[in-house]
Amino acid sequence: MYSKTPVEENLWVSVRLTALEELLPRVQTDQAIPDEYSELRTTSYTESEYYGLLMDRKILIEYTEDAEFPACERPPISQPLEDVVSTMENKPVSLCSDWVQSICQNAGNQLVTT
Repeated sequence: MYSKTPVEENLWVSVRLTALEELLPRVQTDQAIPDEYSELRTTSYTESEYYGLLMDRKILIEYTEDAEFPACERPPISQPLEDVVSTMENKPVSLCSDWVQSICQNAGNQLVTT
């Protein structure tokens, strides 16, 4: 059976928390825009999806605080968050180098750039 390392699991969590740190403020800003100006919004998350993203953040933090971490099971996270992570992971590194750098720093690794 494969055993997850703390570094692998911290990276898995960091990727998702970093995506949330970038996404949640945008969603909050958009939710403050009145419906009659909805065309000005840059996101299309429903109120339910927004609260799901907030729950994702809470679940991810609690996951790393679990006494059995990293051996415990990964928590389920919302599809909107998985979609954001998937989109970011599929971008060329040159388009998301700041994002990659912040993930590596959060995971305790150094990314060497030239």
